[in-house]
Amino acid sequence: MTTRDLEQSIFRALTKMGTYLCFEVMMPDPLGRSGRNLERVDLLSYDTKGTWRFYELKITKSDFYSKNRHTFKGHLNYFVLPHDLYEKVKGDIPPEIGVYVARINEPYFCDCVKKAKRQPLQVDEEKLKFAFMQALSREHGKYRHSIREGDSLKTRVRALENAIKESDRDDIMPICHFCKYHYPIDIPIGEKHFCRFCEENQYWIFDEARFAAK
Repeated sequence: MTTRDLEQSIFRALTKMGTYLCFEVMMPDPLGRSGRNLERVDLLSYDTKGTWRFYELKITKSDFYSKNRHTFKGHLNYFVLPHDLYEKVKGDIPPEIGVYVARINEPYFCDCVKKAKRQPLQVDEEKLKFAFMQALSREHGKYRHSIREGDSLKTRVRALENAIKESDRDDIMPICHFCKYHYPIDIPIGEKHFCRFCEENQYWIFDEARFAAK
């Protein structure tokens, strides 16, 4: 299981009405400093009842026992672990820390196998809210950027399709070795010809099975 798999699992398990989630939230510094060396929590949640929950995601035993500090400053704090790792380290988990474990036979879902004990919030709440909003704004920016990239890709696909429809020059234009379409500009790679769209996106590299079949 990868970190991304574990992120998707816990995000799916926690997503519900009235609960707000964000990954990689930087903790406010008591002295007002800023920088990359400040603590970060892997996942932070806040609900309409005013409860802050901190989640630390660990994939390997060395990661669990590493010197990296566990950012447990919330009312409720949890480890999120793969099932096999949980079996190895469950004896070393503090009694006040809860645990979510990824299911073995059902991907992308976690179960709470140990409840956390409520504690006082260990960080200024107003500053924590501001840090939470900053992280949410960052994630929204990533989302908007991905939409722009998707729109750009769709535009290029439409342009390629229109060029194919308008062209009847099968005897003149080379055929792309990957997508099998005719395109005005070809890129020779070895003895093969590729349209610029396939070459720029390097589909011929990332889909070797399809490349070999064609």
